[in-house]
Amino acid sequence: ATLSGGTATAQGASGVGLSAATGANIVAKDGIAVTTRGGAAANAASGASITLDDATLRTTEGGAGILADGAGTIVNATAVTIEANGVGVQAVEGSQVTLVDADVASQQQALVVNTGSRVTATNTNIHSDTKIAISIANSSVELAGGTAVSSAGGHAVQILEGSLDVDDATLQATQTGDALVVSGATASVSNARLESAARYGVRIPAGHTITGPATVSLTDVDVEAGGSAIYMNAIHARDGHAVVSGGTLRATNATVLVDTQFADAALNRLTLSNGAQLHSDSGLLIDVNDNARLAAVLDAVDLTGNLRANGSGVLDVAFRNLGSLRGNVENGGAFDLGAGTMWTLPGDSNVASLIHGGTIAFTDPAAFRTLTVRGDYTGTGGLIALNTKLADDVAGTDRLHVIGDTSGSTQLAVTNRGGAGALTNADGIR
Repeated sequence: ATLSGGTATAQGASGVGLSAATGANIVAKDGIAVTTRGGAAANAASGASITLDDATLRTTEGGAGILADGAGTIVNATAVTIEANGVGVQAVEGSQVTLVDADVASQQQALVVNTGSRVTATNTNIHSDTKIAISIANSSVELAGGTAVSSAGGHAVQILEGSLDVDDATLQATQTGDALVVSGATASVSNARLESAARYGVRIPAGHTITGPATVSLTDVDVEAGGSAIYMNAIHARDGHAVVSGGTLRATNATVLVDTQFADAALNRLTLSNGAQLHSDSGLLIDVNDNARLAAVLDAVDLTGNLRANGSGVLDVAFRNLGSLRGNVENGGAFDLGAGTMWTLPGDSNVASLIHGGTIAFTDPAAFRTLTVRGDYTGTGGLIALNTKLADDVAGTDRLHVIGDTSGSTQLAVTNRGGAGALTNADGIR
């Protein structure tokens, strides 16, 4: 059936507007307007299809704008406006929905995708007034071509198992939610912007009912967060991995926050590469809470800010491919500086162990600093650049203090800071 123009209003509290089932096909176009109360404005099920082109769908008492239900069921919507009192678009049980140049606004969830379904949105505005704008469970969603997702009362996008691909899109939580929540799923985001006014740009929670790991890839993505740009919380065997290539992460608190509620926390992993930038109003780039674990790789990035692990939290960091850090480290774990990398210390720092093949430099001091290695130090041809006041035994100096064993080879460069030279009578400057 083909419907062109005009208006259609469903009767009754649960009446449905457009309805296609069991292989049927409906085409609705040319400015047609469909209004329902509690039923769906467009309902396709059991392998049927509905094609919408230049249409308006409204529900006033809880109905969905579009409901696609069942394997083989397809809804294609182009230049469609949806104003829903219930769910804006719902795809369940293996159905497929395509949105192009559409506007979806809901007082509840704007887009719900469950049980093996698939939704693609291109140049589409998706907004929820009160809840999660896009909720995905065991399904796949693609957002592209200038799509804008926003929520005024929840997360912009939440995915629990399944896959999410975002390219050239904006995800925005304007009040209390996170821009993107990924649990037991894979999310690939590129050329996009993520904003959270009060919480997290990306949140990777474990969740007791989710069995698999979560991986989020951000490529040339700008993240702006009122809390932290990335929040990770792995438990038991459910680890989380954030891969950031290029782009900028900005946060009011720690840029990356790692947390757990369990003593046997799984390993969180963070890879920063290709010039990715981290900024924090607090000056803290990475903060690992008690019992949590993070293994970070700084690969061809140049960071300025501090790193911290709290209590029994573990923060291991590997520097690779000219990666550099200018900042202090508090209660660091295993640190590994590869050839060509650099760590500049403006203040005292301490790590559990150190493999050193790069450059460790102390800044021109207002006061001298100490790097403490609580365990073993292994030199692999690196350089340590110290500042020292060349004077008597009590003269100040930067220090490398190794509590454990030392091995390997390391070059040492000493710069005199205001010393005129003097005789040392005891153990020398130390």
